[in-house]
Amino acid sequence: MSNIKLPAVELIQKKGKNYIYQLQKESTLANVYTQEPLVLKDNDGNEILVTRKGNQIDKSFKYALTTTKKPELERILRGEQKLKWEKHPNARRIFNKASVISSWANAFDFIEETDQINGLRSPQIGAIYSVLSHVRVSDEIATVVMPTGTGKTETMMSLLIHERYETLLITVPTDALRTQISEKFSNLGILKKFSIVKHSAKYPIVGVIKSRFRNNQEFDEMFSKCNVIITTMNLLTGSMVDMQLKIAKLCSKCFIDEAHHVKANTWDFFIQKFEKNKLIQFTATPFRNDGKRMDGKIVFNYPLEKAQEEGYFKKINFHPIHEYNPQIVDVELAKKAVIILEEDLKNGKNHILMARCRVVNRAKEVFKIYQSFNKYNPVIIYGSMSIYDRENAKNALFNGDSRIVICVDMLGEGFDLPNLKIAVFHDIRQSLPITLQLAGRFTRTKHDEELGEASFIANLADLSVKEELEELYSHDSNWNLLLAEKST
Repeated sequence: MSNIKLPAVELIQKKGKNYIYQLQKESTLANVYTQEPLVLKDNDGNEILVTRKGNQIDKSFKYALTTTKKPELERILRGEQKLKWEKHPNARRIFNKASVISSWANAFDFIEETDQINGLRSPQIGAIYSVLSHVRVSDEIATVVMPTGTGKTETMMSLLIHERYETLLITVPTDALRTQISEKFSNLGILKKFSIVKHSAKYPIVGVIKSRFRNNQEFDEMFSKCNVIITTMNLLTGSMVDMQLKIAKLCSKCFIDEAHHVKANTWDFFIQKFEKNKLIQFTATPFRNDGKRMDGKIVFNYPLEKAQEEGYFKKINFHPIHEYNPQIVDVELAKKAVIILEEDLKNGKNHILMARCRVVNRAKEVFKIYQSFNKYNPVIIYGSMSIYDRENAKNALFNGDSRIVICVDMLGEGFDLPNLKIAVFHDIRQSLPITLQLAGRFTRTKHDEELGEASFIANLADLSVKEELEELYSHDSNWNLLLAEKST
């Protein structure tokens, strides 16, 4: 009999757009045990009754699932009837923050990845030890520099469990990152999967702030119930001063993710409320988007050259064009990028082309150019588009229906798609090193070997391109080795 996927056991509390979530047991598989009544049996031998919601449940069953209509096996197998837990011994009705923290005691193991063992990568191990050393002897802000793809999020999760933070605040620059990081923290990602965190450790209670609190009660609930609270920088810096002071007091630590996005004035005003040793910045580059060096002591800086040596980062091939006519430069960039895409696909490389623009209007103009290559079904993604349209565009990329995406700067971080291996810059300014790292990263998936090297396309006749490249090389000389220019 076919396997049936059981739903995860979850606890969730919503207040407006904000919510508190805890995964209590991950989704597992079960087989059909009897059909009248419909009873499943999971891998541990537990019998699970499946019945219509509202029906009386036989007390002999410790586990029960319900559907909105009379359960039909074939419809359940096809995913047409959704199952929901009605009764489960692991389901808790209240959040218990202290119980979670207690379960983390001695639950973290420094398992390092080898050819035979799945575990933490070398940069993750180094970053964790560096932060642990720093916070025990220094009162300064700590900065951790790790190239994209070397595992910043797993490093943050490791620190949470090892240090058993009572209340960890994480700030991110975009909604996409807020969603991605909240999902990873909710199930602890590879930490549970690779037994870095023991099975007995409970999943963290994660709070996600998407809008301002409507009253003090909502604020107090979030900070009293959650082990981890994730929000965007704009929401924090836009909060009332008295609320910022309360946040700074209640948080055990504050992690600033993708810290190069930080804007000096608003952020400086906010962090003044914190004790400096509560702040840890995580970034792929020690320079902010405004070109200035970030505050704080760099406690760990994993070089790009080292990332390439150890297989976490691959060489990027630079394919420049030299076009002095501004009227046709976007067309020439698109032509060059599509030629590279077609060549990669012909050679069996499952690549996706990402065209980056500075603002939405520019992205829409450039999108019209790429629509002429309709066999690759170009899509456009930007922050202010509807959630429905954005999700449709992302799904087209993830399922292979589209090979080209035109985006504004927001696509770089928080978009976990290893196939993005061709980056063409129609506007060069902002986040050049981050986008290059995104394209050059080498992830854990089994398809990495098939993906091959990345490509970068820009117009060298554009003075701003030359300036940005010079800035890139001056900040990190390793780019001279990692970015190989191809003759045209």
